[in-house]
Amino acid sequence: MNVHETMKAALRTLPCPSGHAPLGSRPDTYVSWFEVLAEPALDASNRPLRLRHMLQVDIYSKAPTEALLETLLRRLKAGGFRIASYGPEDYEEDTRYRHMPVTVRIDTKMEEE
Repeated sequence: MNVHETMKAALRTLPCPSGHAPLGSRPDTYVSWFEVLAEPALDASNRPLRLRHMLQVDIYSKAPTEALLETLLRRLKAGGFRIASYGPEDYEEDTRYRHMPVTVRIDTKMEEE
């Protein structure tokens, strides 16, 4: 399973739409994500065995985000992601969405060549 499939599985039971950015529609509340960085993690022989991924997960909502943030953080942790940071919430004047960014990390096995 690749990192996007892992994310999709972790967020499948959220009470709002979620998907890999960009989403095709903009409902009143949704969650999107994108990969910021992937880098090889070396073992003792300097051979890459894992990839370390950093992803940004974004809540966009016309309503307050606190309850959804708590649910999102629980789902991400249960899905194997490590929470690196979140916040601060920002109100986007042009779209009228509240925006809460969450940065997560996860390691995946490298595919054999």
